[in-house]
This record gives sequence, structure tokens and C-alpha cells, in this order.
Amino acid sequence: MRVENSLGLEKYKEYAEEQIINILSVISDVAIGDFEVQVKPEREDIFGALAIGVNEMISHLKRLWEEKEKAMEEVRRVNKELEDLVYIMSHDLKAPLRAITGFSSFLLEDYGDKLDEEGRDYLNRLVKAAKHMEALINDLLEYSRIERIKRPYKWVDLKEIVEKAIEFVQPPDNVRISYPENMPELYMDDVKMQQVFINLIANGIKYNDKEEIRIEIGFEEKDDEFKIWVKDNGIGIDEKYYEDIFKIFKRLHTQEEREGTGIGLSIVRKIITQHQGRIWVESQKGKGSCFYFTIPKRRKDGKKDRHTFG
Repeated sequence: MRVENSLGLEKYKEYAEEQIINILSVISDVAIGDFEVQVKPEREDIFGALAIGVNEMISHLKRLWEEKEKAMEEVRRVNKELEDLVYIMSHDLKAPLRAITGFSSFLLEDYGDKLDEEGRDYLNRLVKAAKHMEALINDLLEYSRIERIKRPYKWVDLKEIVEKAIEFVQPPDNVRISYPENMPELYMDDVKMQQVFINLIANGIKYNDKEEIRIEIGFEEKDDEFKIWVKDNGIGIDEKYYEDIFKIFKRLHTQEEREGTGIGLSIVRKIITQHQGRIWVESQKGKGSCFYFTIPKRRKDGKKDRHTFG
């Protein structure tokens, strides 16, 4: 080997080790996202050829990364336009729907006795359909507001959020809701997080066929996050629908069986994702469901870190 003969065996070993270390160091920098680094070829040998190959790879990765960033920016722009369109269309549709509901109700009240049973049935169906559509539009507006309205995050006692959500739901007398006396203080959008608990508690009541409805709210402290859950003793969910239930407009029951629009859990997941958490469900048919979600721990400046509570 020409280089080895010119340097001597010991010197060549040192040279080879130095080249390998330099190349691995550059590759490590690339692995953490630095595409400006390059390997400097020192000789026209195997290490020089390897350095040129690594540099070409880095240039290719840089181009791919730039293309990905452009694509992601385009996706964000399109999503923003779609959200704006949903908001505008939903807002504009509310007025004619209210008119349909109002006039149909007036017809039933003022001319109901002049209509036969079939005519009254048609009008009742029209009123019901219009009210359902209005509820759907309201939920779509709420869904679009999750991204449109940015509220400042602040430190909030989770117990306070839970109690406000329960007060909003106003559960019937046969509902028993339990939660810990001491709960963590978390950095969050308190209004949106209250919406999460409202949806999960209301679902635990609505999708329940027990004489005594039980809902348990709890949490567990992990190294870098809190795991929070809302558990009920309701009708349960088949495992094959665990992911579907978080998709917008996805319903497992007809409108006649259970009222709703199929947007609630989509809103919940969107809020949890905004808080850099994740959400999932575990359930048994006939025995209830448990919705788990996580919230990262943060320092007082809002950055992620271990955060304990008293």
C-alpha cells in the first residue's frame, strides 16, 4: 500500500484512526441536524474517497431536508386556508339554518292542528335535522377555533380544571365522580384543558347504561410527564375502533341511538396534541372505557423539564 509504505505502519495506524474519528464526528453532527459540516479530504487514498462520498451524502440530505421544509410549509399554509374556509362557511350557514328551525317551529305551533299526522311528522323531522345540523356547525366552529385562537399558557391546579368541568356538565344524581384531593399544577391553556375534561366526562355519562354511573379521574407522575385518565363504567368500545373514535365525524352509533356530532374526541385529541401530549383509550365492551392522556412537565419558564408538586 503506497500511503502505508510512505508513512510507516505505526504512523499509518495513527493516520487511519484520525481519519475514521473525523468522519464519524461529522456523521454524528449530521445525525443531529447539522448539514453545514464537511469532511476535509487530506490525501488521495481510500479515506479521501470516503470523505468525498460522505460530503456528497450530506449535500443530498441537505437538499432533501430543504425540500421537506418547503413541503411542510405548504401543508401548514393549506391547512390554515382550510381552517379559515371551515370557519367562514360554518359561520355563514348558521343564519339560514336558524331561519329553517324557526319557521318550522312556527308552522308546528300555528298550523299544527291543520296538518295531518304525516305533515306534522315531516315538520318534526325537519326541525330535528336542522337542530342537528346547527349542532354540527357549532362543533365545526369549535374545532376550527382550536387552531385559530391562541391563548397564553399558565400554571393551573388540575383539580380546579376538573371541578369547573364537572360544574359545567352538571351530572345527574345517579352519577358518581371521584378524583384525588391533591392534583398537580400544570402549564397549560386552562380553557382548552377544561374542554378536554368536559368532553370526556360527558361521554362517560352519555355512553353508559348503568343505574349508577361511575367516573374516576386520576393521574400518575412519570419522569418527564403526567399521565392523566378519565375512566367510566359505561358501554365500552370494541378494540377495532380505538383509533377511529378520534377521527372527525366518526360515530359508532346512529343519531337515534346516541345524540352527537362525532367531533368531540377529535377536539380532545387536537387540544392534547397542542399541549405536546398524546391520548389513547383502553376499554372492554360492557365494562367501560378509560381515556389516558399525557401532559409534559415544564419549568416555570414553560420549557420541558421535571416538575414536581406539593
